[in-house]
Amino acid sequence: SRTVGGNLGYAVDPLHRGKGYATIILGELISIANQMGIEEKLLSVEKFNYASKKVIEKNGGYVIKENELRWYFHVNEQ
Repeated sequence: SRTVGGNLGYAVDPLHRGKGYATIILGELISIANQMGIEEKLLSVEKFNYASKKVIEKNGGYVIKENELRWYFHVNEQ
């Protein structure tokens, strides 16, 4: 099992942040990964990025590790 890095990623243009798009995008990425048979879904976020932390948690992510710079999350199948 990997514990650093990540295999899912997303970005939202600053003009469109705060509208729920990241939550939708990540949910779709998780769904596609599940359909592809990808069991391990790992994401990492810089610690000051509370918005992304919230997006991951809304999609079932949970912290598995952290250091002074980053949180590391696993996401189970939805």
